[in-house]
Amino acid sequence: IEADKTADVKTENEYEYTTSVNPVNVTVEGTVILTGRPWEDTDEFTFRMQKWNSETNEWEQVGTDITVNGSEVSGTNNSIGFDFTDIYRNNEEYSEIGSYLYRIVEIEPEDKIGGVTYDKTVHSFVVEVTDEDMDAALEIKDVYSNGETQVNKPSSDSYEVIVDFENIYSTTGRQDVSIDINK
Repeated sequence: IEADKTADVKTENEYEYTTSVNPVNVTVEGTVILTGRPWEDTDEFTFRMQKWNSETNEWEQVGTDITVNGSEVSGTNNSIGFDFTDIYRNNEEYSEIGSYLYRIVEIEPEDKIGGVTYDKTVHSFVVEVTDEDMDAALEIKDVYSNGETQVNKPSSDSYEVIVDFENIYSTTGRQDVSIDINK
């Protein structure tokens, strides 16, 4: 640069996030209802939380599966609650801006409960991570449903992801019966 001359100056700014974000303001809960008959203590249903890995184009398991059984039924609504919140919070940390896709599915066992049709609903939700205030600390901007999932926002900075599954027991088939009638 010379005195009394005009010069072009090119600047290049680099911006890095110094703080990642954990989803401490997100809960992930669900229920499973068994209709058609009362629960038996031996009834078990298993659920899995997964996240989409855009690098491998595959679903990856988040933490461990949750299995509920009939001995946990309380009340008269014939349902059992389950909670992925701790599993989700302990296994997820966001260090990049982006959209993160999750799903919760019921795992159909090899040894199925006779007469039960398992719920095949795929409950999915998206977590949006940004740094809108440009303070180098990432934050969760939004959590929203991507289908059947219910997402509530009880306060300005918290989210409730709620999933419901319904497994249906029914008897089908034919039984031949002989009846002797005497007069």
